[in-house]
Amino acid sequence: MSYFDRLLQISNILEIPVIEGKKLRFEVIKEIFVFHYTNNPMYKKYCKKCKISPSSLKDFNDLNKIPFLTTWFLKEIFSSDRKLEFLTNKNIINLSSSGTTQAPVFYPFDEETLRRSTLAHGKIINELLQFSSSQELLILLPHPRESGTGISKFHKDTYEPLVKKIWWGVDKDFKLKWKLIKDCLEKSDTTLHIIGTHFIWYELLMKLKKDKLSVALPSSKAVLTGGWKGREKKMSNKEFYNFIARSLNIQKRNIREQYGNIDVYTVFLSCECNRLHVHPWAYVSIRDKNLEEVCVGEKGVAVILTSIVTSYPAFILTSDKCKLTIDYDEKCECGRIGPTIEVCGRIKKEELNLPEVNTQSL
Repeated sequence: MSYFDRLLQISNILEIPVIEGKKLRFEVIKEIFVFHYTNNPMYKKYCKKCKISPSSLKDFNDLNKIPFLTTWFLKEIFSSDRKLEFLTNKNIINLSSSGTTQAPVFYPFDEETLRRSTLAHGKIINELLQFSSSQELLILLPHPRESGTGISKFHKDTYEPLVKKIWWGVDKDFKLKWKLIKDCLEKSDTTLHIIGTHFIWYELLMKLKKDKLSVALPSSKAVLTGGWKGREKKMSNKEFYNFIARSLNIQKRNIREQYGNIDVYTVFLSCECNRLHVHPWAYVSIRDKNLEEVCVGEKGVAVILTSIVTSYPAFILTSDKCKLTIDYDEKCECGRIGPTIEVCGRIKKEELNLPEVNTQSL
C-alpha cells in the first residue's frame, strides 16, 4: 500500500503526534517526488540541473530541497505545444482554471489525481466541517457540465459523497439562480450548508437584504472560497463575517475559509478558530523574494508540494503571498496538530528573483 493510501486509513489525521505526522508527511511527499523523478524525463532533467535526486531526501527537513517550478511556468507550458512532454501520465482529463481573472488555462489531470483528491479532501472535510449524509449543500458555482472548470469538478467530486443533495446556485455566467436559492433557504426539514466565492456570497447577502428575507441557519456551515477574483473588495474580512452571521443567523465559528489552488489541485480548509490547516498530503514552504525560507509569522510567497497530482509534478511556487501561522511541530487552539497558513494577497512575478526557467530550457 502506498503512503498516500496509508494516510487514508488513519483516524483523526489532523491530530496525530508531531513526530509521526512529520514522518508521514515526509514519506508521502518523497513518494510522489520519486514517482515523477522516475517517470517524467523533463522533470528528471530539471532535478539533475538542480543536483537533487531521491537519495538527497533523508528526512522531513530535506523537503525544501525538492525542485519546484512556478505558476507562471506551468501556465506557459500548458498553453504551449510542449504540454505533453511535461506529463508523467498522458492519459488525462483537461480541466480549466476559473478564467475569472485572466484567460482560462487547461490543466491536465488523470483519473488517479481525481481519485486522490476526492478521498483525501473528503477525509479532511469530514474532520473539519462534519457534514452528514442527511444534510444538503448549496454551492454558489456553476455545475461542472456548464463550466468545465477544475473548481466545479473538485466540488462535485468531493462534496457529493458527503451530503444528501447538492444544489448549484449560479449559472455559467456566475449569475444567481435566485428561485432555486430561495427555495433552498426556506426549507426547514434539513440542514443546509453553503459554499461560494466571496463576490457571489456578497451578491447573495445583498439580495437577502434587499428582499428583506429572514433566514436562520444556526447549525449550518458557511464556507468562503476563491476570494474576490479581481473584483472590488466590498468590505473587510471582519465586516464580511459579521454580514454573514447577521444575514443567516449563523454562528461565527461556523463561517469557514477554503483556500484552493488549481496548479496543485489541492484545497486547505479552516477550523473553528479560523486557521487554514495544511493537510498531511501536502507541504507548504514560505519563501522570500530570493526564494529563501522565512520564519513562522513572516510573509512571503507560498511554495506548495502536493502528493495529490500524479499527471505532472505539482511542486509549485504559487502567486499567493502567505505566512505560516502555526509550524509543523505546533498545535492549533482547536486541538489539531501541524501547520496552518494565512493567505495575505497576491504577488507579481517581477517581485521575485526567479531563475530563468522556461519551456525551452527543459
